[in-house]
Amino acid sequence: MDDKFAHLVSNSQLPAAVVGRPETFDFLVIDLRDAAPMPDVDALSGRGFRWLGNIGLVNGRTRVALAESLDTTAMEWLAALYADLVRVALSAPTDHDDSIAWCERLYRLVDPRAN
Repeated sequence: MDDKFAHLVSNSQLPAAVVGRPETFDFLVIDLRDAAPMPDVDALSGRGFRWLGNIGLVNGRTRVALAESLDTTAMEWLAALYADLVRVALSAPTDHDDSIAWCERLYRLVDPRAN
């Protein structure tokens, strides 16, 4: 894997692989986070899918590293698919929410203006 692809995946908050057949606008965006289920590679190969690159959120901005150029329509499809992945990821419940404890710790901090 080229450095730009590995760099994007390692620095992304929501890394994904892009596979598909650009000539038919048939794409799949695969969540690369540890807990995400992976699709059947043989089934994807049977559909004529190939790896096209990676996409991810880096510091709140979408970044793309592609192995081949895609036209504007294909990029629009990819953007919509990735936006859907982001929506699903953001709406998923989290296992642990420490916001109350964080607020309690914040409240206990000494206000330097009071001294």
